[in-house]
Amino acid sequence: DLVFDQSWRLLGEAERDALSKLSVFRGGFSASSARAVAGASLPVLGALADKSLLRKEGARLSMHPLVQQLAALRLEGGEAREATRRAHAQHFRRLLAQLRRPVENGDREGLRQLEAEYENCRSAWHWAVERDDTATLADCVPTLRHYWDHRVAFQEGLALLSAALRSQAARADPRLEASLLGGMAHLEYRMDRYAAAEASATRGLAPARAARDHGSQALCLQVLGTCCYRQGRYGEARGYFRQALRQAKADDDPRKAAVMLYNEAVVEKATGRYEDALRLFVESLAQ
Repeated sequence: DLVFDQSWRLLGEAERDALSKLSVFRGGFSASSARAVAGASLPVLGALADKSLLRKEGARLSMHPLVQQLAALRLEGGEAREATRRAHAQHFRRLLAQLRRPVENGDREGLRQLEAEYENCRSAWHWAVERDDTATLADCVPTLRHYWDHRVAFQEGLALLSAALRSQAARADPRLEASLLGGMAHLEYRMDRYAAAEASATRGLAPARAARDHGSQALCLQVLGTCCYRQGRYGEARGYFRQALRQAKADDDPRKAAVMLYNEAVVEKATGRYEDALRLFVESLAQ
């Protein structure tokens, strides 16, 4: 503490302000994120690194845990701390929104970028849950769901989704509740927990319909169809996939529509209806 106090006294006002605000980051940060969240310019970051208060590894910067802890104590006043945490959460909300399609596609660079910022994104998620920030949670769910799927981080995803589902934000907003339940159902299905997945998907359909959220309806119906298919309940699976296809079209989502057509084709193939299967396979390619 004495060493840090001495270093703190030698800092200029801009360096002190930046260092205290940079303490909100988790798992390091980029120079662009430091500017967006803490207003830290490149000269200020360079000065802090020269004084060994920041560590530079490639294009990323980080703080020693003890320095981070002590710097956080200097973020004086509840308003300043809250404003910085809000800026941090909104910055990574925007990042997750930008990465939604690349991460969904399994794009290597998109996944790498999210991997580097995952601790910050998780911190932003926790802040949004604590503050019942419906908009931030809603923007983060799709990208994170795809990320957990690609990284096989099913338990991690379920824990974060469950925490958000218990929030006032989810209870007050049917669209968010449906999105969270759809995400949980998908991850439970991926873990072969079919009963739990069907329960979550069925529960998610009610708020999705109330909110006229075609995307969440399609996801919940897809999970129900896939669970039925895996358990040999082909008639039920076919019905769910057809309903999901209608919702995907209503959501103007040709990618999801193609997946539903493909899934129905797989059901038809499994039941020996090969001509119908071929027709659906070809139709899915045309989407």
